[in-house]
Amino acid sequence: MLKLSIFILIGMVSTIFSQNDLNVKIEKFEKVYTNPANSSEKFLEFSLEYPIFSGEGSASATANFLNREVAAVLFDGEGSAEAFFNKYVQDHKDVYEGGEGMGMGWSLESKLHFNKLTDEIGTFTNSGYGYSGGAHGGSWIYFFNYDLRNNKLLSLADVMNSNFLPQLTVEGEKVFRKEKNLQPNQSLEGDFWFENNKFHLNENFLFTRSGITFYYNEYEISCYACGTTEIRIPYTNIKSLINQNGLLKSFPSVDDAPKVFHEQNEIHEIYNSKTYKRDSAYVIDITWPVFDESKGNTEFAVKLNQLVTNLLPFSGANVKQTVNDMIATYKSMEQADDFGMYWTFTSDISAYFPTTNIVSIMKFEWEYAGGAHGNGVTLYFNIDEATQKVLTLDDLLIPGGREKLNLIAETIFRDDYEIAENVSLEDAGYSFKDNKFAVNENFLIDNGALQFTFNSYEIAPYAAGAPEVRIKFSEIKDLIRKDGPLKYWFE
Repeated sequence: MLKLSIFILIGMVSTIFSQNDLNVKIEKFEKVYTNPANSSEKFLEFSLEYPIFSGEGSASATANFLNREVAAVLFDGEGSAEAFFNKYVQDHKDVYEGGEGMGMGWSLESKLHFNKLTDEIGTFTNSGYGYSGGAHGGSWIYFFNYDLRNNKLLSLADVMNSNFLPQLTVEGEKVFRKEKNLQPNQSLEGDFWFENNKFHLNENFLFTRSGITFYYNEYEISCYACGTTEIRIPYTNIKSLINQNGLLKSFPSVDDAPKVFHEQNEIHEIYNSKTYKRDSAYVIDITWPVFDESKGNTEFAVKLNQLVTNLLPFSGANVKQTVNDMIATYKSMEQADDFGMYWTFTSDISAYFPTTNIVSIMKFEWEYAGGAHGNGVTLYFNIDEATQKVLTLDDLLIPGGREKLNLIAETIFRDDYEIAENVSLEDAGYSFKDNKFAVNENFLIDNGALQFTFNSYEIAPYAAGAPEVRIKFSEIKDLIRKDGPLKYWFE
């Protein structure tokens, strides 16, 4: 059996933020297994991103509970990221004992995002993509909702009145048929794979501020090429079903979320070089949202699609043609020497709805096309539905607020990256204009906080990664315009 050697690209990277008494550290675990006979040949690329919780007093029990849930959800029952990685490698060995074969270039990328809706409700969203041979890989999104007071996984029955399911299913089917442009009595047979040709809600649901989202993954109710299905049932449609003494009682009574609808598209392409016998010589993954311009706030949907198109690789509306051009470029540069000839490109663009009036677009892109290392970038755009413009800090803050924000952000930055007050930022390895800390405009409005990301080389060398600063609204409430786009948080 061909033995594998391990080549660690990136070990563990942490970002720390706090939610009331519950502290959350974002951990990144990334490893690559390579062929010992050819270190540039990647057999497995493995990446996990997940929260680690800690807390004092009553928050300690909640932290321990959530950490157990992280392990159960993300580590496939293996107990740790390292153990899960080792299991995945062993699976690869078991499939390719001879050390050769098509589809040997496996990959797994899985992220677990924590969101605290209220003091009583927290949610996990697990999103990821994996390829383990075959015609194509697969992606997924799974939701988990938790009662943070009693440390338990929530079911719909925990927040609804008795006998809620029949009417909730009726409301869900209305949304589903509208999303799929189906007539009320049109058969679901053929295009959809519901048992007995009858619509049903699954257990993959997420509580949000304005409704309950249900998500059907690939192959769950339709073919791979048909994509995934996401439906959102507004609370206003099911008020009579909600237990008014339960955990959903604190959510808004009106459905005033941005009226736009979207689906997530994806292209996954693997080029295997026959000339030089390289499996997975070039791996390309591109995902992006497409907003429906025929329903809801159609004008806003058009604006969002224009922004997304500009963020696509080479600002190309025809993504498939862009992928073909990228592979053609690789072929034109391909050579016998293996060094630098295993390329990767990932572009992940997603939509997020942080408030009732804002849509956030997030872009993560990573590329390796030869050289000492790859390069990545993370970009954020927060768009106000009312003005249909990308928000800046000046739109959110009172006059003079930026200077005070920088002082608060520097305190958090120094604490997170363990820089003493008497040490200059320059001596600590960071490059700010006039050696004075300042946030940038690359921020995400996320769960009651502003999340700032400095990309590689922006304020520090490549080895320092992409430093982040997270500032809770509660820490800057006096700086936020109460009549501005964030007014929802103060109503």
